[in-house]
Amino acid sequence: PDDEVVVIGHSMGAITASEVAVRQSARRPVALVLVSPAFLLKAGADLQPPTPPKPHRGLSLGSVLSLRLLRAIVAAFLQAPGVVYSRTFWEKGLDGAAYKRTQLGEERFAAQVLRYRWPSLFRGWSVGLANFVVARLADGASEDLGALRRLLSAKGSGTLRVLIVTGSEDKVISASLTKRLQSMLECEMVVLEGVGHVAHEEEPAKFSEVVAKFVRGKCVAIA
Repeated sequence: PDDEVVVIGHSMGAITASEVAVRQSARRPVALVLVSPAFLLKAGADLQPPTPPKPHRGLSLGSVLSLRLLRAIVAAFLQAPGVVYSRTFWEKGLDGAAYKRTQLGEERFAAQVLRYRWPSLFRGWSVGLANFVVARLADGASEDLGALRRLLSAKGSGTLRVLIVTGSEDKVISASLTKRLQSMLECEMVVLEGVGHVAHEEEPAKFSEVVAKFVRGKCVAIA
């Protein structure tokens, strides 16, 4: 449809993208593309809301103190020499988790490393990341489950279409977890061969082709 909104989210950004898509779907048609989505799902998680709904319970004092200690440890580790402030840290991390260095070529790989490394050079970045990690550990699974339940409900209304795009070489989000998510959402999924966790950066032409076909309502299978 001409008034359809396209929303795209990658990795943990897929969670935010899902929430945006759900809200927009109440006003207009939405096409949602989730790229290697990183939802935290516990084993046996059910997208059907419990009846009656379970009340939200706050953290105990012991849990709060443990999380604060964990935050301090994570922040100290991230600020240690040779960790996130070093180029080597990002080169090894991206080479192992996201990209195939030989496939990208040295010049393109170096440019990607620099883009990812830039935020870590700002003062306080490590503390911010530590806060984020602790927040995800504290209540990330239940928050993600709630987001998925809202997404499934909105999808059932007929105004929201969902596509999952992932890479066959994704080492960050396992293929089994992505397949499980596809089954839960009952949506289309495309696996790009030889691609890792960031399909839109590794194979932008193929990724754009897939998204364009999905937006136009065509079959998204890759020949």
